[in-house]
Amino acid sequence: MKKVVALAIGIGLILTAIAQAGDMTGAQLKKAFTGTSMTFAGKSGNGTSVYNADGSASIVFKGKPSKGKWRVKGSSICTAWDNIRGGEEGCFTVEALGGNKYRSSNGFTLSLH
Repeated sequence: MKKVVALAIGIGLILTAIAQAGDMTGAQLKKAFTGTSMTFAGKSGNGTSVYNADGSASIVFKGKPSKGKWRVKGSSICTAWDNIRGGEEGCFTVEALGGNKYRSSNGFTLSLH
């Protein structure tokens, strides 16, 4: 019985590590997203955005342009847009899918260019 419990715990730890393996660190996010443009798509809409090295950003979401700012906070990207979410900052984590493809915790698939 002890061997079965130990095996179950070991499998659980391995699956947790695999699930977390794709989450990007703050340093990885800065390197990947700084100075890039991207297209994104999700259930709530699609668009394009640019994350500039100086922390400024621009987005076109559902056909509407907005200016804003972005930053990395811990292992999340945080954005605040002039006319999205009432200007309130929102943060999300990012999982690397391979190549230039990523998935955000707020439900978008991202393609960096």
